[in-house]
Amino acid sequence: MNSLPITIKKLNMKKVLILFALVFFTISMLHAQPGEHHCKKREQIKAQKVAFFTERLDLSVEEAQKFWPVYNEHTAKVEEFDKEKRKLVNKYESDKAILTDKEIGEIYLNLIDLETKEIKADTEFRKEMKNILSIRKMMELHTAERMFKHELLNKIRHCGPPPNE
Repeated sequence: MNSLPITIKKLNMKKVLILFALVFFTISMLHAQPGEHHCKKREQIKAQKVAFFTERLDLSVEEAQKFWPVYNEHTAKVEEFDKEKRKLVNKYESDKAILTDKEIGEIYLNLIDLETKEIKADTEFRKEMKNILSIRKMMELHTAERMFKHELLNKIRHCGPPPNE
């Protein structure tokens, strides 16, 4: 009987965290200016991700307080690496007819360098997460990331125009 109040308390805290994410999303939507449609979608996805991960990982309040700052910092790093890689690929795509082999080689080496930095950042992130989450939750994080991306891609696929018959 002792564990019942703890379970209810844990369940209520999970609901509070999910509610917090949804309130954050709603407030950000209210403050959005016209023409910020892209930013609203990004904030909506972030709020959905917080709710999805919080529920999927069954984070305690203490874990969530430690987890989200580290996770968000890592995500920002990865997004920056992706942005830099896109710039390099776009430069190659737009200028490939006039680039020398040496310039293409530099672009390629820069891509490899960014990918190496991303792997290093991911390794550091995983080591830091081991101090926050149990190994079971680490594996759950891995699967939750894949599941969230999969669900997001499915939503995107189903939002577009109907396929031609």
